[in-house]
Amino acid sequence: SGWGFILTTIVLLLAQAFESAVHYIEHNIPKAQLPVIRGVVSELATLGFVAVLVSGLKLGGEESLLTYYSTLLFGEPELLFEEFESIDKGLFSVTISFFAAFSVLLTVVNLRFRTWDQTFRSAVVLLRLAEDEARRKGVYNPDDPQCRRVEDDYMRRFIVADPAVVWGFGLHELFSSEEVRLSEFYTFRKRFLQRAVAEGVQLDDDFRFYEYLEENAAEDLKEIVSIEPLQLISALVPLAAITITNEIFAEAVLGEGGTETGLLVTYILSQGAILIWAVWNFLKMSYVKTMLKPRVVRKEEGGTVTYDIIPPSYVEHEHRQTPAIINTLSILEYPWRQPAKNVHEELFGYVGAQGPMFYLQSMKLLLFESIVSFSFGSQLLGKDFGELTPFINLAILPSMVAVALAPTTFLMYNWATGVEQLRNNDLVTKVLARQREERFRTTLRTLITIINRFLEVSDVSEALPRRSYDQVEREWEVLMAKECPNTILELRDIFQSHDLDGSGELEEEELLQLAKDLGFDLDGEIMRRFKEHLGSRRCFDFKEFATTMMKSNGEKIQSLCPEQVGDQVFNFFDTDGAGTISEDEMLNKLKPLGFDAQGIEQLFLDVTGKHKNVVTRSEFQTYLEKRVLGYPVLNLAS
Repeated sequence: SGWGFILTTIVLLLAQAFESAVHYIEHNIPKAQLPVIRGVVSELATLGFVAVLVSGLKLGGEESLLTYYSTLLFGEPELLFEEFESIDKGLFSVTISFFAAFSVLLTVVNLRFRTWDQTFRSAVVLLRLAEDEARRKGVYNPDDPQCRRVEDDYMRRFIVADPAVVWGFGLHELFSSEEVRLSEFYTFRKRFLQRAVAEGVQLDDDFRFYEYLEENAAEDLKEIVSIEPLQLISALVPLAAITITNEIFAEAVLGEGGTETGLLVTYILSQGAILIWAVWNFLKMSYVKTMLKPRVVRKEEGGTVTYDIIPPSYVEHEHRQTPAIINTLSILEYPWRQPAKNVHEELFGYVGAQGPMFYLQSMKLLLFESIVSFSFGSQLLGKDFGELTPFINLAILPSMVAVALAPTTFLMYNWATGVEQLRNNDLVTKVLARQREERFRTTLRTLITIINRFLEVSDVSEALPRRSYDQVEREWEVLMAKECPNTILELRDIFQSHDLDGSGELEEEELLQLAKDLGFDLDGEIMRRFKEHLGSRRCFDFKEFATTMMKSNGEKIQSLCPEQVGDQVFNFFDTDGAGTISEDEMLNKLKPLGFDAQGIEQLFLDVTGKHKNVVTRSEFQTYLEKRVLGYPVLNLAS
């Protein structure tokens, strides 16, 4: 019929929308989370297959296999059919709840990482500007309060907003302000870097700690979203036990009509167990994380107030204060006891060395148990339980609370298993390698942006209006609001690498050298126009430099073929004009930008695909076209 075609079209459109949504998500989330998303889709497919299988068994109505075996085994033709009908509805509810619960979990976790990412990078930009200001004044000192004001601001907020009276109940994990969460991230990061360096692991000041946490979380999220059939059975066993026990004993104990009443009462009791389980996971992770938090101390010397961190509480035994509720419920861990290998693992209680795996499985089983239990409870909503009917809505609340607590519990678990003595050095190495390669690509794109700006400046037909200091400030605010902090940091590193006298400003000779390094010879007239645009000063600071260079519209660079662009950038590194780039040449250019010899060796491998001591022009051109120009070039895509 016509309606049949319409309904089929609607179903197909919904399927297309789902596929499009998955495709969009896969191309707009961090690569570390891709396996997690694919895992969720895989589990949805598994649940969908089981639902199709159950629906298939019902085909045929009175002549179906279910009817035949129901009559043969139980003497009631409709018994198995009705049971499978109930299973079919339950699986649909489980599938929808599964998708909703994991969508919430992944969304909250990824939003937290994105916030840390953007805020930290912006803070680094502000810190670098403070350093430049101190250099211009000739008073630069890494410990100078002026240079530490951004860092101290984060420290101050952390020490003021972390009262010890709250943490025992974990309430601050749910209700802390965004400022406190960011301050917490900052202090954890500083402690992480200090500890790594003390143990011989060299990490740069700009190490992407949030990416390390994201990678660590991705490993665990992949495990959480994977539901094997046997685990599915384990989640269904308690509900099956409730149903069977109720059918056997309810009427004998409660009299006629007691089956449905007993089912509701037993379900409510099971929900109590889920609530205790969820609260236990939450409190335990809150306790472990609190013990791992770096402590912030306030110092005052000569009228100057600064803040610093000292080792967390778990390092000193006398500061390891365990709340009474944690001590009481820890007995639940006893059957899985295992000795701890270090002080960090002692925080997990009886489970010790297997604490991380124990609580990961605990969160996983609880989440899926809550999903199944919620789906089971939602089918009770339409039934009449007499005087107990008002309690049905309340009965599913514990499962909803468990799902709601899951993101925060997981984030605390990520802290508890990713720092201090459980730091994953393999992930640190992985993040460092990716950071270096991504930073190299960003450096190349930034150089292309500068090349384009020099092309525009060299064209005398291009207008270069004179700017006032107030106009530069306004343009800087716009740039900070719209541009990726990584871009600004790379531009600042290029600026600083040509600030040969360390004054925090580029003089005319230093700007001419930058232009020469990129293949430009700025004659007197061009330089005069350039200086007028910058405010007619002989020296200009980073704000003036950045707002000038990032003002490019990309038209000039788009008129060049990729080979011309590649030649300009290649010549920047090929300082001896030999037609190849050696490791020493690359290091000389990139060392002022924060790269080291190990990073250069890795970059050569990324560019050439093999271990080599030089990069040829053709290899560099291929890399530039595939890995740099193939991406949206900074400010050149429009």
